[in-house]
Amino acid sequence: MEEKQRGIHPGLLGSNHQEYHHYPKPFIAVSPGNELFVGQDWIIRCWAPSPGVNFVLYQSREFRMEITPRGDSSVAEFFLNNVTMADAGRYTCYYHSTTEPVIWSNASDAAQLTVIGKNMHEKFWVPNWHYH
Repeated sequence: MEEKQRGIHPGLLGSNHQEYHHYPKPFIAVSPGNELFVGQDWIIRCWAPSPGVNFVLYQSREFRMEITPRGDSSVAEFFLNNVTMADAGRYTCYYHSTTEPVIWSNASDAAQLTVIGKNMHEKFWVPNWHYH
């Protein structure tokens, strides 16, 4: 399957694509919180109104990973283990149908991750930009 169909949301490819219908945005939650120390683990949970979809995670408009939930679950958990400063940023998730035609959701609300360096005085923060 081509990458543009597998994990790259058509809206992120540019404005020359056809108009298409969207599913409602997924819900997003994070654990243990939005501010972590280097080396901690972060879990991002996304869920859709119904099962039978794949979930895709983006960090600042860049594809990170795609998950197919097991069974008839409508929830996906993305695990970011041993976070580094490079993991700081703005995260959103989408979901899409698994059959043709592929229909994507709108973006979830953003989850902002701030990563604090090992010496606790070094803090890396990415501003929460508002896109319209």
